[in-house]
Amino acid sequence: MKPLTELLESNRNLHFIEELMKKKEVPKFRFEALEEKFIGHMTKVCEIFTSYGRLKESFNIKQMLTTLKTPEW
Repeated sequence: MKPLTELLESNRNLHFIEELMKKKEVPKFRFEALEEKFIGHMTKVCEIFTSYGRLKESFNIKQMLTTLKTPEW
């Protein structure tokens, strides 16, 4: 698969499990596994932008997601 397609699929899967978690209890490891896949795919897309695009800053997707999960953010 192409990196962007993989990222979109990871995002969709993460969204679906979040919606499922609102309705019933889901083991935490399933969400964490999907989140790790998303982080990997997003990192790959950012690396491509760094190599071939205009993205010059460093990035840490896992740290960004952790910050976004901060209550009242």
